[in-house]
Amino acid sequence: MEVRDAADAVLALQVARDLGLEGPVTLVSPPGAAAWLGAPLFLATIAAARQQVPGIEVFAVLDCGAAPGLALAALTEGGLGAVVLAPCPGFEAVRGAAAEAGLPLWPAPPPCLRLQPRERKPGRIGPAGCAGRENGPDDAIAAKVARKTGLEAKKMADWWASAPGDSTGRLG
Repeated sequence: MEVRDAADAVLALQVARDLGLEGPVTLVSPPGAAAWLGAPLFLATIAAARQQVPGIEVFAVLDCGAAPGLALAALTEGGLGAVVLAPCPGFEAVRGAAAEAGLPLWPAPPPCLRLQPRERKPGRIGPAGCAGRENGPDDAIAAKVARKTGLEAKKMADWWASAPGDSTGRLG
């Protein structure tokens, strides 16, 4: 399932638990998320969801778009599966690193369930191309993610609401 935030990850794990699914649940980031989310925050988001719904095995896949350097970081530092759009310079090097690490690499996003975007409220701008997020029930999850990554909860909640520095709301 594609997960845009911790609420999506929690939902996926709850459904897997309720259905009694065996084996790991694969959680895939949105396309190109490595550029604005990064491996550490994606891993922290998954960890927060696993705390909410323990006992479910998870395999996380970070979509790195056409950025082989971000894919190498995801594979070697995060232990994540990765998507790197092929052909791109460096794809073969990333393929070799993935094989060495024993992790999968996809040349295009794998098929997965994508939930409908949430309804946007006026004035809320989300990360590049993503619907804005309201921080109501997600505040507790954002706080857990913030503790995991060492960020302040306020900074994390602000990040969930808009991408750092690239939204029209931030540019004035």
